[in-house]
Amino acid sequence: MCAVTVPNGYLFLRHAENEGIRERYRGLHQWNFFIRRGHPSISDGVATRLLGDLLPELRLVSATREAENGTTYVAYLFQKRE
Repeated sequence: MCAVTVPNGYLFLRHAENEGIRERYRGLHQWNFFIRRGHPSISDGVATRLLGDLLPELRLVSATREAENGTTYVAYLFQKRE
């Protein structure tokens, strides 16, 4: 998604929080998405990384948590740097 986003364009991600844990890291659910100290983060159950470190071409605009129908979601909005 980063490769096809134009400079100053936006990238929006929304994932069920910690879906990897819930689905035992099977199939498409191999990552946990969550917010740690205000920063979008991912984990494979072993190592945790900040998305900002993995994607330095993006600037974080917002990172929020929201509940819907008993599931908590994390939503990240990034803007691609020039």
